[in-house]
Amino acid sequence: KSLYTGKSLPDIDANFYRQYTGPDELTTKLSFANTDGMAYSGNITGQKNTRLSFDAGTTAYTGTAKVLSANVSPGATLIGNGTFSLMVPADTTNHTLSYTLNPNDAQTQRNLTGVGMFTNKGIIAPTTGNITIGGDFVSTGTIGAVLPNTSQANAINVSGTAAIGGSKLSLLGSVSP
Repeated sequence: KSLYTGKSLPDIDANFYRQYTGPDELTTKLSFANTDGMAYSGNITGQKNTRLSFDAGTTAYTGTAKVLSANVSPGATLIGNGTFSLMVPADTTNHTLSYTLNPNDAQTQRNLTGVGMFTNKGIIAPTTGNITIGGDFVSTGTIGAVLPNTSQANAINVSGTAAIGGSKLSLLGSVSP
């Protein structure tokens, strides 16, 4: 067994070997899944190796996330006014990014999929200002409309393509005239 360094791995380290030679991609998934709800205002930096996922409960995010991709899962809610700066993939049509563990071994070629995409299958709502997505936005979930007053609404600003067919629109909160 060998790794990209060409050095042999001990037989007892089968999990390490599988991680670097199997189908798993070399990325970190940062998951927010607090069913009681949580707020996070810090910045997240990992544009070359981190996928951000909101998997359960309600998360109020007001920081800046520089990541490969972001996802709101069914049953999860993302609120706030966060900024999501997504990695621009080499193949913007298919949202894939290729990488090689060992330039001398064609079998180490991998493709990351879904790069540069923010996918919503849950609920996303710009509750405390605008949500900004630097990349493409695909939604089949619910988009929450928030009206801070009678003359304006908070927005989801998208720098790439926005595909929201099949999404539901829901008014969150109320405004008195």
